[in-house]
Amino acid sequence: MPTGKETIIRMRLSPNTQSVDRDYVLKTLLNLSAREDKADLVPAAKQIIELSAQRGSDTGLFVKNWEENYKKLGITQSQYFYIIKILRRSGIIDKSKGKFHVSKKFVEHIRSMVKTMDDWNTDLKVY
Repeated sequence: MPTGKETIIRMRLSPNTQSVDRDYVLKTLLNLSAREDKADLVPAAKQIIELSAQRGSDTGLFVKNWEENYKKLGITQSQYFYIIKILRRSGIIDKSKGKFHVSKKFVEHIRSMVKTMDDWNTDLKVY
């Protein structure tokens, strides 16, 4: 169960027509509290996740290097912190020991939702 601030995830899917890929998930997350479409931030979000996945003491996405990070990504400071906020609230990345790391919380939450819906459909004898 999430603690602290929670993010409501809304995904609009058209059955049998909407492909749910990484870009779609990131676009949906980035558009949650936005007044305008944030699809242009998807490439930077993907790069942040990839940098956060790097292991080693001298590689990865260091919290203290935020200014260097956003410039390297080619986005503004406010865009950088917006992406970081969304990725952390959704559980895709975590912060520890001065670095951002990829987390399994988001995937675990989605799996939990799928299991809940499968159980419910089984109870309703939908299958």
